This record gives sequence, C-alpha cells and structure tokens, in this order.
Amino acid sequence: EEKVPDWVRLVFKLFAYGMVILFLKFSKKDKDQDINSADNKEGDILAPKKISVRTFIAGPNVEVFAVRNFLPHDLATKWRDVMSDEWDRQMNENNSGDTNDMASNQEDGSSSPWMYATNNVGVFNRDVNRKTCSLENISNRNETARTMYEQRTFSYAKWELDRSHPLVSEIEQTFVGDEIRNRVKRIINKYANKKEGADNNDPQQLTSGFSDKLADLFVTHYSTSDFLSPHDDSISGTWAFVLSLMEGPDKEENNDNKWNDDFGGFLRFECPVGKMVGNDRWCENIRPSFNTALFFRTRPRGPLHEVMPVSWRAAQEGYRRFAVTGWYMDPSDTWSSDDKAELDKMKGIDEEL
Repeated sequence: EEKVPDWVRLVFKLFAYGMVILFLKFSKKDKDQDINSADNKEGDILAPKKISVRTFIAGPNVEVFAVRNFLPHDLATKWRDVMSDEWDRQMNENNSGDTNDMASNQEDGSSSPWMYATNNVGVFNRDVNRKTCSLENISNRNETARTMYEQRTFSYAKWELDRSHPLVSEIEQTFVGDEIRNRVKRIINKYANKKEGADNNDPQQLTSGFSDKLADLFVTHYSTSDFLSPHDDSISGTWAFVLSLMEGPDKEENNDNKWNDDFGGFLRFECPVGKMVGNDRWCENIRPSFNTALFFRTRPRGPLHEVMPVSWRAAQEGYRRFAVTGWYMDPSDTWSSDDKAELDKMKGIDEEL
C-alpha cells in the first residue's frame, strides 16, 4: 500500500484547521448580525444601520450591556442637536454669561429649558435624596454638592431639560414603544449570562419584556464641575438605561469626535464582587460617546456607578456631555409605598422650585 506523503497530510490538516476557523468566524459574525437583521426589517423606521454589543460584569454579578449605534444615526443626531440648540439659546439669552443670572432672565419672561438640578438647597440636611430643579443660587448649590461628594454623601450637580419640553415626551414615547422595547429584550436575551463571571444562578434574561411605562426619565447635560456620586439605583426602577449623546466640535463627524481622558465625566462601574484590585473599587470607565446605550439591572440591587466631575477642558475643546437616563419596570416588579414615596422625592415632583 502506497504511503501518503507527510507534506500531503500536512496540507490536509492545515486545510481542515482553516475550514474550522472560517466556520467559527462566520458563525460568530452571523450571531452578531442576528440583532441587526431583526431590527432592519423593511419598513422599520427605527432600524439602526449596524449595532455592536459588549458586556461586562459589575458589582453584585450584574451584567452591563453596552450597545454602540443603538439608535439610527439620524434620530440620535436630531435629539442631540435639539439639546445643543436649546443649551446655546439659553446661554445666549443670558447676556452676562453668568448662570446665576438666569433666574432673573426667567422672571423677565425668557424661557429656560435647562434647569439646574441638585439634591440639596445649599445647606446640609438628612433629606439628601430630594431633587431640586431651579436657576437660583447655582454656584452655592454646586459648591455644597461638591463638598457632599468629597464626603462620600450621595449628591449630584447637573443640568436637566425641563420635563415639559417636547423632546422629553418624544424620547419617552420612543423608549416605551414596541420597537425599542423589543430590541432591548432581544439584545439582553441574546447576550445575558454569556460573560465569564456572570451569575448563572440568577439569570438576567427577560421572560416578559418591559412595562410600557417608564419609572422615570430625564435628559441631562453635565457641564463644568458637574458630577453624580456613587449610587446603585435600587429605588429608581428594574432596569436602568443611559444613552450617551456626546457632542464634539465637528457635529457632522460624530464617530471622529473622541472625548479625551482629561475631560473627566466618565461613567464608572464598581468591580465585580471579589475582583477589586488593591484599593481601586472601579473596574469599568465608560467614555462619553455618541449614540451608545447602556442597560443594566438595578433591582434588588444594581452595581454602584458614578459620573466623575467634568473638567473645564471639555467645554474649552468644544465638547458637551449630553445623555438620556431612564428606568424600565419589569411587569412583575412592584414598589412598596415607602419606595414609591422615595422615588417621587428623588424625581422632585413633590417640591420643585
């Protein structure tokens, strides 16, 4: 019997290995396109061109789903441009350039779509979860909030678009619509529990989707020195989402605008349980970007996360940190009366200046 030459055997082995590698590569590519193909149905006006998903584990083994190009480019750009135009209009109407004069402008009849939100009124008290939206004494409240941040007390200082603004209603209707809710459900169910370190005893797949009502939603702009101290969102809702709509100096080339490290304003997530390195409790630093959405479960307890103070350099270089933050409710999840009262207080609906 004629023996097959060794070089022929080697060629066949390399060919077989190559076929296996190609199969695995295209199989992964097909899986990655499942979400896109499902969302790019003919006639689907909300379908993005191409999305990509990355997951990581944070806090008590909670998976965080980071979705690039979550919305169609035109829709994300439209929302971001409205936020930017309203900010420009408000700043231009304030002739002195001092944000503390905005309240007097408001009294003169000029509109102020952006309100300054903190959870204190310039004095320390135990009622630290009460949101106050106003244009009064901005610098004083900002300074107090920063002091609270340094003392590791829950605090924040940021700008929020007035809830009565038409854009807020449009965004809310989009996120509670069937297309977006089903898209998020497909993404979570496809990628949940696939990451090493995920708690497979606590599966995060969605069996019933989301409620068609949001627990809360607001549009934010973190300007110079604004921040959000560590918190877990356990009162706010079942699933949190953050849609980053960062604006750079070149509005026409969103993907070419990169938020620099020295701008601050990163969204940080705590390390998974048992994974903290030394004294550093933070393992994920999410850079502000354009049209990137994050989704993560927050009840019964979500991962600690925070927004680092924004540096003056961001504004100097022509960058703005716009975002949409909200919470879906799982239909099976309910609040106690105390939780509901706490949520209302955090939303600022019982006392707003």
